[in-house]
Amino acid sequence: MGIPASLEFARWYLFAYDTIIVLFTLLYVFQQNKQSYLLNKQLAPICCLIIILFITFRPEVWQYFGDTLNYARSFRTAQDTGVIPKKYDSDPGFMLSIQLFKSFDLRLWFLCFAAIYTILQYVVCKKLFNENRAFAFVLIIVAFSFFSYGFNGMRNGAACAIVMYAFICPARIVQIILFIVAVSLHKSVLLPIFAYIITAYYSNTRKYIYVWGICIFIAYFISGSFGDMGWLSDMLGDKRANYFNQDFNTMEGAGRIKFSHTGFRWDFLIYSAVPIYLGWITIVKNEIEDSLYTRLFNIYVLCNTAWLFTARLPFNNRFAYLSWFLLPLLMAYPFILNDSLRTNRKINYFVIFYLFFNSLI
Repeated sequence: MGIPASLEFARWYLFAYDTIIVLFTLLYVFQQNKQSYLLNKQLAPICCLIIILFITFRPEVWQYFGDTLNYARSFRTAQDTGVIPKKYDSDPGFMLSIQLFKSFDLRLWFLCFAAIYTILQYVVCKKLFNENRAFAFVLIIVAFSFFSYGFNGMRNGAACAIVMYAFICPARIVQIILFIVAVSLHKSVLLPIFAYIITAYYSNTRKYIYVWGICIFIAYFISGSFGDMGWLSDMLGDKRANYFNQDFNTMEGAGRIKFSHTGFRWDFLIYSAVPIYLGWITIVKNEIEDSLYTRLFNIYVLCNTAWLFTARLPFNNRFAYLSWFLLPLLMAYPFILNDSLRTNRKINYFVIFYLFFNSLI
């Protein structure tokens, strides 16, 4: 299916997507106490469907949609030659997806990944928060990383969505299968999976937070001293681009793809710290007990601690996403567990707009 690939069309396409997100967010803010059934049972699924369609039919313009162009070229190469590019050899699940869909249209392949990414996150919101699912889903779609890993890093986004669902899956066998599928799409998700295993044996939230705080100071002084970070690009499964050793912002026409500037990312740190502060208040100070929330929180802190040591590198957002994909859930959870917070609309507005404005970083 031919989609215009001009910068002007991409700009308007992105504007239309942003408009949909803003409208749905504002609708939730102004209607949440009046039409909870409408928001949760009708508008949230409709918004989910619209997002899937936007992701599926995005233009192949790297200035706004990053690796979309690389994915499209690789897919068409497989269609024309029958050979899948070797740069995906380490991700057999992703290679299999190309093999299965190469007889069909590129957009059907994009649709598959868009559905995995969006629907699984919506299902997690539904399972965890039920009547508050719209609140949680709004937090997900306005979050800093949602756009990037739906439109740009679709392998990482789909893999993390599968891991997120696996975290709440009660059936151990199904959970293991989901972990294997996720790793086969993007091996970087081994980090949150390892964190999941560690937190099964050690659950002291207070100490996790202490270690995170100490590592901020350690990482500030040593995170820029690792030299050539090609090993990290390999670990993230992004061999096709040497993200950690180039300045992407110097490329002509870079639109929304602007994560490459170096220096310790204090903005990312502040963004990461808010759910940790909420967790400290909820779990440590107020001693509100919820085993799943505590475990997800501990996983987040562990993964974010690992990210700290890459915080001076270009494109370290790709590593940070291994904790950030849980961030909206951790922002929502305290408000669901705490009655006084859940009924305080001003605080709800603050959380939504905090995530929304951070998406503009």
